[in-house]
Amino acid sequence: MLNQNDSQNSSIFWPWLLLGYATLFVYGLVDNSRGPIFPDILREFNLSDSAGSFFFFTSSGTALINNILAFRWMEKAGPYRTTIVYSFSLVIGLAIMAAAPVFPVQIVGCVFFGASLGGLGLSVNLLVASAVVGENRRRALAGLHGMYGIASLISPLLITAFYLQGFSWRVVLASGALAPVAVLMLIFYFRKASFHLKTEATQEVLSPKRSRTTALFFATLLTCYVIAEISLSTRLALLVRREAGYSVESANALLTFFFVGIFVGRFLIAAVKFQVTNRVVLILSATSGLLTYSLGLVGDPRWLGLCGFALSVFYPCAIALINDECGENGGYVTSWCITLQSLGLMLMHFAIGRLSDSFGLRNALWIGPICLGATLIGLLWMRSRVRSPASP
Repeated sequence: MLNQNDSQNSSIFWPWLLLGYATLFVYGLVDNSRGPIFPDILREFNLSDSAGSFFFFTSSGTALINNILAFRWMEKAGPYRTTIVYSFSLVIGLAIMAAAPVFPVQIVGCVFFGASLGGLGLSVNLLVASAVVGENRRRALAGLHGMYGIASLISPLLITAFYLQGFSWRVVLASGALAPVAVLMLIFYFRKASFHLKTEATQEVLSPKRSRTTALFFATLLTCYVIAEISLSTRLALLVRREAGYSVESANALLTFFFVGIFVGRFLIAAVKFQVTNRVVLILSATSGLLTYSLGLVGDPRWLGLCGFALSVFYPCAIALINDECGENGGYVTSWCITLQSLGLMLMHFAIGRLSDSFGLRNALWIGPICLGATLIGLLWMRSRVRSPASP
């Protein structure tokens, strides 16, 4: 997605770029492992949807707290050291979750897990934004979130393979703890080069002029989208197994199809030059996502699989739009986005759990289309100051 010739137009610090890509790939693997195994966790601990929602609620809550703390700490320590700390925390969290004899112990693991995802979600964006200076920054960020799409595609396939071999969800989580170890090995490999990265680029991202109104607008916009995507990706397997009679393998196959769409869409937006603005792409994505999500809830669940492709381009194009609109404030606005996302996801998981017990999971998931509708209204209302293409 980036090549050596690009360096003629912008400065690229390759160790941080590769580390950011590898870290978000691991992030995607472990983050998207929770949806497929969630029905089995409910069954093993004999939990209702409301009680089981704390499996997601706790991790989102601690992610919110650590987004706030990580940004302030990162201003002093930098995204490189932050990635080291939260990679260790991720290993601990997954190990506790895998070995938990009772649900309260698993919640302790969720605390470490959520703290790690909150810190890593911020650090990888700032790693890449600091590593790529100039016109290729948007392209690098699109490629970064393409790595999440690839991991999202692979994760349910791996889990299906584990289940077919007779392994339980505990083995899935224990195996997932090995993935952050690979990131730590890469960190060790790059340790000498990474400590000498010029600090000007990092400081540009971490300490810009503050613009809270703009940050709040984009954070709200992106949070509504993330709620829609995560509500579907974490509950899709449970929905079709419970209400459509899908087997474990068929449910994971549909979830895989959802993530295939995310991967294909993000690959296209990073690799192909489209002569259309980021704002237009976001409007099309939100509209098609709203339609496919709604059709999947009222009719054939396979529409929910297509929703992955509809939503795929939204996140990288939104990050690119933020950098276009906010300039040097892009890193600050991105940190606000990630923080508010954690709050939104925490409330979303709690609301879906309670609504599922009262009205059924299918009705509870209408939270997703409602949020996409709000996103679409915000996009139509905003007036873009720039007219940049959706991809280089």
